Amino acid sequence: MKNAIKYAIVISCCVSIMFTGFSVSAQTDSNNTSSPVVNQLKTLLDDKRPDLKSSLIKLINVSAMNNKSYWHDHNSLEEFYKFLDVWRTYTPDKIANAQIYSERFKSLYRKQGSNGQNQTDYTDDGINFVRDKDFTDWMHEFVHERGVFMDSKESAAVANKWVKDGTIDMNSYQIPEGGFSSFNDFFTRKLKSGARPISEPDNNAVLTCPADCRISPISDDLTSDQDFEVKGDTYNIAALLGSVELANKFIGGAAVFCHLYPKDYHRFHAPVTGKIVAKGSLDDKHYFYGFKGLVKYFSEYHRAYYLIDTNSSGQVGFVAIGMSDINSVNMPLKAGKKIKKGDEIGHFAYGGSGIVMLFQPGVLTLTMSQPAGSKNESGAANGNEPGIKGATSSNIGATSIDDPAGAKLENVDSSGRAARFGLQRGDVVLKINGQPVNGAASFLKLMSDVTQGSAVSIQVVRDGKETAVGRKTTSDGARFVLMGTKIGILNTN
Repeated sequence: MKNAIKYAIVISCCVSIMFTGFSVSAQTDSNNTSSPVVNQLKTLLDDKRPDLKSSLIKLINVSAMNNKSYWHDHNSLEEFYKFLDVWRTYTPDKIANAQIYSERFKSLYRKQGSNGQNQTDYTDDGINFVRDKDFTDWMHEFVHERGVFMDSKESAAVANKWVKDGTIDMNSYQIPEGGFSSFNDFFTRKLKSGARPISEPDNNAVLTCPADCRISPISDDLTSDQDFEVKGDTYNIAALLGSVELANKFIGGAAVFCHLYPKDYHRFHAPVTGKIVAKGSLDDKHYFYGFKGLVKYFSEYHRAYYLIDTNSSGQVGFVAIGMSDINSVNMPLKAGKKIKKGDEIGHFAYGGSGIVMLFQPGVLTLTMSQPAGSKNESGAANGNEPGIKGATSSNIGATSIDDPAGAKLENVDSSGRAARFGLQRGDVVLKINGQPVNGAASFLKLMSDVTQGSAVSIQVVRDGKETAVGRKTTSDGARFVLMGTKIGILNTN
């Protein structure tokens, strides 16, 4: 993952712009103490694009009006530049904070939906700012610098702390003598031999999970170049593969989405046995994961693909997508390479990641079965997420403090369990499934008691009003599955 690696852009959502009474200073620090890449942005805004500078000032002004916003106490250009300098070398001190800087950045360009629900509104001014070519060109440089840092020995401290304090159960992984050499060395950690047994490795009719991930079926009747929507996100198979010709192979077929979180094992493996007959990389546009409804989902992210000929079950499309922060996708195998189910075929470097698998018509029947009575690496029954010990803020995806009425959420990870239930930063949680919340420890206990896929109703106080959030069922049928587990049957006729 050295010089040849391309790091994708972190670009976020947009917020309604209104000129306010806040006055952000347009003066910059004459001492010029920022990092070179941040100084490049200062020069761009001061000398070439004062209009873009004005747009940024207006964005900060609006966000600063919200007393819960990070920018309320950091409402100046100099604070923005300091924020970038810290973000450039940021390594998450805990899992729940993995996206805290990208979320703070994103808060400049979005606002809560007017209906009071867990919805985001965007405006043209914000979109125009984050998509401005000069700004996105600069962001390429910034995110590359973050990637270089994540490869450096200076980034290793947090990763080794996670290993030592048991934040992640490392029993399944190889730990280098002397510890990991960088955060990415830890993020791309390797499994111990036998840690992920491959289900029926010699049975070509068995489809196995390519990674430790959450599996969701997204379509069983694919079209070539028409958009279709899943959970508010827009899919387009031709754009996903960068080719109508390739997409046509899968018309009428099925697709499965595999979602990896930052704490997960980030190497991926062949789900089938066969031969790679084509590969490609598409990384012309990169947008922050969460830009729902504004970009073609999985069509403007950093992605690369293999086309695998199974001989007995047609061709399988395997598309790896970098979706958040430093979205590095590494697929080293060449066309013509024969692979066996379970072989390692690539990995993601730091950031959020996903895989889409495409199947030709009449081939796939999903099962997502697990051996009866088996347990995952954390000792929990299969179907629960592994790698986290006990009920902690890390696996819940939120940090909270005691509140006279219940538990107040200080931070909510946008990719975590709490966010999926509709919880937000600042909520005071009163009840979970009718049970009163009596402080932060009670919140963690009741959240951990919610079984995967079950309904949950949560009473909260938000913006001074009591409201209900939660879910009726798991909306997308997602289920956590370990790499190598049987998830489907392929028609071999």
